[in-house]
Amino acid sequence: MSEQEIVKWQEKTEDTQKAKFERLRKLPRVLTAEQIESQPWEDTGGGMYFRKWILGGPNTSDLPVTSLASWFGVFAPGGYGKKHGHMNEAIFYIIEGEGQEIHDGKLYDWKPGCVALVHTGCVHQHFNAHKDTICKVLVINPKPTYAHMKIGGVGTLVEMPPGPTEEAKGFVPGKATP
Repeated sequence: MSEQEIVKWQEKTEDTQKAKFERLRKLPRVLTAEQIESQPWEDTGGGMYFRKWILGGPNTSDLPVTSLASWFGVFAPGGYGKKHGHMNEAIFYIIEGEGQEIHDGKLYDWKPGCVALVHTGCVHQHFNAHKDTICKVLVINPKPTYAHMKIGGVGTLVEMPPGPTEEAKGFVPGKATP
């Protein structure tokens, strides 16, 4: 390559970054409760686990954060998530309810105010400990960064049952924001 070709490539990269930063600066920096509440619930756990996207979801591409994903999750009474693993870390802040995590075969209990940390490559599963109350969590992870780098996905190790547990039947998530 000649020096002239290298200079042209660098100029193009700078122009692209400049345009990206200008676009990001125009995007909202505070999400209102109304904006979050307007997001639809997504059933990702056979009627036992639901999420409402904050960042990184299908309806949140116009936000200024591009390297993180985040959502509010609700476990139905007696509900649980799939046993799975992924390369990205995840942080679960427990808002309401009590439950457990199984990480690489070890059981951990949690309650409101706890933070459950899922490390890279950990095979894990989340459980609501009670059959008559819900659990609310806030999840934050760098999945978009890992996807951009084409590093790992979510590998489901245990399929969800064809329907919810007896306790979770008919459960519809309500307001999951604190």
